[in-house]
Amino acid sequence: MFRSLLPAVLVSVAGVCAGPIAFGLAEERIGPDLMAHPQPDWAHGLVELPRHGSRVYSLWVNGNDTFYFNAKPDDVTDLITKFSKVRLRDHVVRLVPGDPTVASFKKQEFAYNVSLNVLGGIALWHTKTTDPQPQTYEPVLTVYVAGEQQQKALQEYAWPESIVIQNDVADWDLSSQAKQPFRKLLHAVIQFDDGKPAVDFESGMSTTVTLWEKDQEHGFDLGTVGNEGQFTAAFSLDELAALKKGDLWLTMTVGNYTVKPKPADPRLDVDSFAFTPDGAKPVSVARSTTYYGRLLFEDGSPPVLNPLPWPGAEIQVDFPYAGPARPDADGYFRIALTAEQFENLKARKPRKNIYIPLYTEANHSRALHTFPAENLSPDAEKLTAVRIPRPKPDSSE
Repeated sequence: MFRSLLPAVLVSVAGVCAGPIAFGLAEERIGPDLMAHPQPDWAHGLVELPRHGSRVYSLWVNGNDTFYFNAKPDDVTDLITKFSKVRLRDHVVRLVPGDPTVASFKKQEFAYNVSLNVLGGIALWHTKTTDPQPQTYEPVLTVYVAGEQQQKALQEYAWPESIVIQNDVADWDLSSQAKQPFRKLLHAVIQFDDGKPAVDFESGMSTTVTLWEKDQEHGFDLGTVGNEGQFTAAFSLDELAALKKGDLWLTMTVGNYTVKPKPADPRLDVDSFAFTPDGAKPVSVARSTTYYGRLLFEDGSPPVLNPLPWPGAEIQVDFPYAGPARPDADGYFRIALTAEQFENLKARKPRKNIYIPLYTEANHSRALHTFPAENLSPDAEKLTAVRIPRPKPDSSE
């Protein structure tokens, strides 16, 4: 997993935890984390808020991140200032009344007065598919206002011009010049050259759509293509006009989750969008390079465990950049890598990356063997299989 887990606490919500692979998990972290790592789908500059010293607690569930801060007045305005510099289409700050607390898994309570919600991963996908709205789903900073002193500090604060204030505090007239534009939801269909949806979950290949504007190094991540090639995003009339004029443009970036979009990536024509899913014109984009591998037991049989040590147990091969791969019934697997990533993998010192489910410990796997990058190939007919001993039910390994 890309996310740093220590000293965080992990609690299974649903599903199985197998070695480095986790599904349906909740993760909490208590106290500040001055060395927090940015996640691949975070907007540029967002990590400066999770790194803030006033952070007291954070909770992650299936991609939905919420950070809680117990901030002094100067810290509150510092958080707002940092938030205003994040690469977002809208910088929404909600002001709400209250003096809330949040409880940890062990019922320890933390007072907070600022929270940051970052919707991503499975949580973002579920939100978009179950209740799609014409919005950006970007991070929102919420400030809880309790008392006249805090109101005065925010009233005297020199609010950045980009901040959109949503003030829900009764009898308090504080607003901003910036406003959220009215947007409509547009639909696109993006596929590979062979007509298949521009996503390949088996190899970890996805297509990310990014919105760019002139003279800006970083774009706006609009999300990834769905499993049927569908893509939706919200645009205002001004944004559509800028797209048609060329002041803004859209790109399609194909690859694994670590591949960073570039302004020169293949373009997505705004004219291919429609206000209804059926009206969208399919757009084609080339696949990234797929590398194949094969894993077998020493006797030449595929790496299928029998008996299973626990329900759902399977052998997996984990690679930097690409993540976990699951051999099929014949031991073959494929992963998406750029040529540069492949060369970097070959230059690295080999490490144990073949995760074997343990018979002695339910829902756990251990890296016991190595699958060298040299044994991967873009041609499935020209690879050399890696062979490993068959796990024994009566052994700890």
